[in-house]
Amino acid sequence: MKKAWMVALLVLGVASAVALAADVMSVNIVGFNKVTIPANGGVNLVAIQFDGMESQTFEGVFGPPTNQFVKAIEWEDYDTADRIYKWTGTGYITYSLHWNGSWVRSSQWVQGTPTNPPLKSGEAVWLQSGKSTPQHDVAIMGQVVSVATQQVNMATGFQTIGYPFSSTTKIKDLDFVRDGATRAGEWEDFDNGDVIYVWTGSGYATYGLHFNGSWVKSSQWLSGTPTTNVLELGNGFWYNAKNAFAYTETNRYLNVFNN
Repeated sequence: MKKAWMVALLVLGVASAVALAADVMSVNIVGFNKVTIPANGGVNLVAIQFDGMESQTFEGVFGPPTNQFVKAIEWEDYDTADRIYKWTGTGYITYSLHWNGSWVRSSQWVQGTPTNPPLKSGEAVWLQSGKSTPQHDVAIMGQVVSVATQQVNMATGFQTIGYPFSSTTKIKDLDFVRDGATRAGEWEDFDNGDVIYVWTGSGYATYGLHFNGSWVKSSQWLSGTPTTNVLELGNGFWYNAKNAFAYTETNRYLNVFNN
């Protein structure tokens, strides 16, 4: 672990951390945001927007598993535990918190083989509670992302993703359009171009890339009104790309760290 740390709470964005960091050189700003896992098998699609404390892994981002998550009832199946689902491009890998206190792939449940999968800023995962577990909060923790740019390779089709910096952002400010996202054809429906699906807790808010070059909510498609909606810290989303491209974002708060 690096020696120099400064603690800041990042609940509504990076603003508080940046304000505290303005006169600090070569200091790693540490933050966290809380997300909620609904009760009794409920799910939440969450974005990873911090660099892991000691590693870019489940434990680097969430800390020791039993500190925040509910483990399985001893000798019972993995659905009695909290779970994390990682999308592979064609399906999910499921990790559950074994009664031995370790993350275990569902295919290794009987053996109880511990694993600590990679997880880095810009990714998004589903969190699910155990089938009889109350609603509870989980903190996503780590160092504020301080690199100048972040790149995510967008594959054709669906993938889960998060804004790769430690702040909120407006959907209209994402760099997908400049990086090669596909617009719907003129007067075509929203799903003829790239589409963003933001999880709301009970369903999705859907935004298509309009032929006018703006992200437009599906309910506003005919008017072509650009969305002003915000991705809050911790909001993961699905991206459905018609064609592969390299998505690159620039750090909008980095100049504060360098002043």
